[in-house]
Amino acid sequence: MASPSPRKKLRDEATCPICMDFFTDPVITSCGHNLCRGCVSKCLSNSVWSVVCPRCRGRVHRKDLMPNRQLANFVEITKELRMQEGGTGWWRFCERHQEPLTLFCKEDKIPICLICDKSSKHQGHAKVSGEEAVQEYKEWIGSKVEILRKEKEKILEYKAETERESEDLLKEIKEEEEKTLAELKQLHDILYDQEKCLLTKMEEVTDEIDKRSALQDLRFSKELSSLGRVIQEMEEEFRQPAGELLQDIQGTLNEGSMKRPFEKPVAFPPALKWKIWEFHDTNVFLEGLFAQFKDAVVCGIQEKKADVTLDPDTAHP
Repeated sequence: MASPSPRKKLRDEATCPICMDFFTDPVITSCGHNLCRGCVSKCLSNSVWSVVCPRCRGRVHRKDLMPNRQLANFVEITKELRMQEGGTGWWRFCERHQEPLTLFCKEDKIPICLICDKSSKHQGHAKVSGEEAVQEYKEWIGSKVEILRKEKEKILEYKAETERESEDLLKEIKEEEEKTLAELKQLHDILYDQEKCLLTKMEEVTDEIDKRSALQDLRFSKELSSLGRVIQEMEEEFRQPAGELLQDIQGTLNEGSMKRPFEKPVAFPPALKWKIWEFHDTNVFLEGLFAQFKDAVVCGIQEKKADVTLDPDTAHP
């Protein structure tokens, strides 16, 4: 196995094992390894007094950390070498050739070194410098980010419009609900008043029928009592001996002749029956009115449904 190149060794010595980037304000631990002060501070947060060294797995205590100014100077020199060799942001090396990745293959969309550029794998491919590729892709990403931001603003605007429309629809249905309840209450009040009026009239007719029926019962009772008395007297006369019967026959004849036949009374006059017929006509009218109202409501709903054109892509079944 080939040994690492000097550039890779230099890069490894100048790289923090935690953030995998150049050391920033390096500190040396009690085990002799170096870390970024910021990386150690993050690991030692939340009142943790010690962490594990990523190099040797030894314990690293906060009190043992010492600044490593010599390593800091070494890192600065390494950064300057990087600027001279590879340019800003491109101090990376080809894993195969250990050369700086100074070019970018637009065909394969990967960074390559000068040796890779001459290989058959990238022969005939369009290539640009790393800085040009970075600038080009930054512009592309920037334009895409701008488009996505506008799309996000559009969605937020749609969301706000939907919420406002929802509030308006809820307010509208609430107003219609209040109007419907008010109209139905008025209709209920009217029907309730008519109900009381009709029931009162029916009760009056019922009372009149009861009174007339009681009056006729009294007349029938008196007439039946009178007839019973006359029948009893005449039966007694009928059972008398012949001599006694003839002695008072004149009185018996007079009493039997004077008794007129009982005429059937008019217990319930036509005017009373007309009132009942009026109730019947009222019920027939109400039945027809209810049927018309029901048909009107059903037809109105069906006409409303027929007038509405639904979007087949968005309408709920």
